[in-house]
Amino acid sequence: MPNPTEIGKGFNRLAFIYDFMVWLVFGNRMITLKKNFLAGLPKAESALIVGGGTGKILQLALDCNLATHVVYAELSEAMMAKTKQRLSDEHRSRITFCDDYSSQLSAKKYDYIILPFVLDCYRNRDIKPMLEQFSFALKTEGNIVVFDFNLNTEDGFKHRPWKVGFIKLLYHFFRFTASIPARRLPSFGRLFNESGYYKARTASISKGWIQATAWKRENRNTTSA
Repeated sequence: MPNPTEIGKGFNRLAFIYDFMVWLVFGNRMITLKKNFLAGLPKAESALIVGGGTGKILQLALDCNLATHVVYAELSEAMMAKTKQRLSDEHRSRITFCDDYSSQLSAKKYDYIILPFVLDCYRNRDIKPMLEQFSFALKTEGNIVVFDFNLNTEDGFKHRPWKVGFIKLLYHFFRFTASIPARRLPSFGRLFNESGYYKARTASISKGWIQATAWKRENRNTTSA
């Protein structure tokens, strides 16, 4: 399994420039996608955000009042420090901060588990047990909300060679700087489908290159006629 300590240390080194890197590639489109997608979800009681970086997505979730209480898990101490700097005292009163999300999965059930560019750091074989953990901590009608890259044309990606090449470059960069275990983009759709989820809501930017997806569990209960 991946070493969370090493990954956290790696992202510590990127914290000072991370937001600028995202803006350099996507401008304001990324933040607009996250803002609109979260604002369009039903308001709920609880949310778990895993790997939220410098806290922009946390701020968006709080601003649109997505959940009454939020658990915020981030491996990088430097990222966590930046997150706390951007929050008001009122917002902080609604948040539980931690570095290990797994410690929070047995404490309660969540309406939302939000994964902003987290799953792309892991291999298919790592993600499968992660989804099992998340499923255990998710309410029956809850959503796993994923923001991530997409290279699947069946999911709306308009193929551009430079975008495929850019993803390869990103993996070389993050494997070197942050010790992520993945070498290529995971098979998100297949992994969620195999775990019993379907797409309840989607949105995208950059011709399907970046997707926001709310995954819900299929109702497998059947009733006789």
